[in-house]
Amino acid sequence: MDAPAISANFTFVERDLIELRPLPVECRLKTQIVRWGRRIRPLQDQEIAGAVTGTARQALTEEWRQERDASVTVAAASLLAREEMADSAFDSASDAMAEAQRRVALYGLRRAAFEAVVEFIAGLRPGMTVHLTDDRFGLSTGRRFRVMRAERRAADQAISLEVWG
Repeated sequence: MDAPAISANFTFVERDLIELRPLPVECRLKTQIVRWGRRIRPLQDQEIAGAVTGTARQALTEEWRQERDASVTVAAASLLAREEMADSAFDSASDAMAEAQRRVALYGLRRAAFEAVVEFIAGLRPGMTVHLTDDRFGLSTGRRFRVMRAERRAADQAISLEVWG
């Protein structure tokens, strides 16, 4: 999942919106732990050669290694912010840390989600960015959203969008 793009593919103002309904969103993310480098069978201490010492030896005895990224700003701003752990197929600490940082940056911000119904527009599909402007729900200055779902409503020639951003 990515944040909305800088420029919107489509713009909808209040008169274009047939319906606009807010949807629930998850609490902000303050801490992300990404587990990586899974060892199917961790070794016992006596199975490791004596020449292997320090962190290399410790890594051989653990099933998972992990990297953690936390945002002090999000933790202070939102008392309900959550911590999350994700298992990955990464094989390096730098990749795992980059993913943890990406997720905290993406989900640490205050987000909103809506179901918006607009007239049918050919080419509007999930993954695109739309710009919504409405006098309600704090959208008076407009805001960009990523289209998560687009479902055509044949009966009234409209398209129902689920947007997040």
